[in-house]
Amino acid sequence: MRIKPFFKGERATKILKAFLINAFVAALLSTIIVEVRRDLDNEKTAVSQFIDSLVQTFDPNPFRTDFRKMVYTFFTGFIVSVLLYNFLYLLIGFGGGMVATKKIPQYF
Repeated sequence: MRIKPFFKGERATKILKAFLINAFVAALLSTIIVEVRRDLDNEKTAVSQFIDSLVQTFDPNPFRTDFRKMVYTFFTGFIVSVLLYNFLYLLIGFGGGMVATKKIPQYF
């Protein structure tokens, strides 16, 4: 099934447009991940309480260590990345160029 983007004229068909869209995606992901990590340091924020309640279903005694914060931040970043790339693919067809061919090209 082929999915058509909502805005057909906004695909990254030129290098400048591709760079701008990719810079937007990278900046948005970075901002979200930094804010999640910052909120994990403060136990009273809604993000921290949500992640704690989610983790407590699997681990009744979650320790607030830096390693666990790093793991939570990684998984949050991964989930947000997948959602954002899928949203932008549906919206403007972004990411279609990341699909690899079945034949592996030669290295040299």
